Amino acid sequence: MNEAEVGGADEAAQGNGHSKPAPKNKVKHKPRRPQVTKALKERELVVIKIMAMIAMGYTRVDIVEQANVSKATVDRVRAALPQEYLDLLEAAKTNEIAQLIEENLRETLASMIRITRITNNEAWLIAQRAPELATLYGVFSDKTVRVLAAIERANERDRYQRPQVSPSDEIVRPAEAPLGA
Repeated sequence: MNEAEVGGADEAAQGNGHSKPAPKNKVKHKPRRPQVTKALKERELVVIKIMAMIAMGYTRVDIVEQANVSKATVDRVRAALPQEYLDLLEAAKTNEIAQLIEENLRETLASMIRITRITNNEAWLIAQRAPELATLYGVFSDKTVRVLAAIERANERDRYQRPQVSPSDEIVRPAEAPLGA
């Protein structure tokens, strides 16, 4: 078959022998984005607010009250966060509490030292009444004993938490057999 025959066959197949223009490609529309409703935006803002409050260390009860949401909503948002992130938040909170305790202890001890220096002033000491001095001495003694006991407990706890190596933990190697045995 030559080209004229092919063309004629095509025209005949299309109908009355007249060629029709090829159908135009339909214009493809871009898929529509879902409509972002005001309610959807508000829900997203609430979720963002809850996430921020979780990150700042708010308790569930505080989030419920301040964000005006249910406990279940807070729990769902928290459950959607990666566990590694929640672990980091918990570690940061624990570290912050430890720092606050340490700072408080340092300030308390510094105050006790300043008070002790004042009480060591001979003129001040003579001007005091015996019952007040006895009370002051009792409080100082009690606080000193409590601080020393807390240090001792912490040291004891550290000893139990460190891995202990005993002779039975050492690698036991079989005795070498004599050659030729």
